[in-house]
Amino acid sequence: AAVTVLFEDKNYLKDLKVMLVEDNKINMLLLKTIIKNILSDAEIHQFYNGLDAVAQFEAIAPNIVFMDIQMPVMNGFQATKLIRELVGGKTVPIIAITASAELEIKQQCKLAGMNDFVSKPILKQTVEKTIVKWVDLS
Repeated sequence: AAVTVLFEDKNYLKDLKVMLVEDNKINMLLLKTIIKNILSDAEIHQFYNGLDAVAQFEAIAPNIVFMDIQMPVMNGFQATKLIRELVGGKTVPIIAITASAELEIKQQCKLAGMNDFVSKPILKQTVEKTIVKWVDLS
């Protein structure tokens, strides 16, 4: 019930721009569905590797990034480091998507400049809490 309260006034999140970076199409679909379910007006940009995400980052200027760690071409750690060097990428919340909840992975996420992480399997409640915690569009 507590989560629903958070989203009763979703108006401040109406124009949310989300960047999803995930090479697994099923996980991508799941994440996209969860976000659309929470915020039907959200603008979602999907990328299947870190390189494409970095290349498009400034053009999109997302409010939050969900970034898988394990990806071909360029992994989530490398992509995050590059995004952090961009003008608009210094403060954007970057949330790692990881299959592992191990401390070592959590520390790597921090070192790469990520703000937080979501463990797989991805749950709606977790995504919801994460968006509320990190995004302030008011």
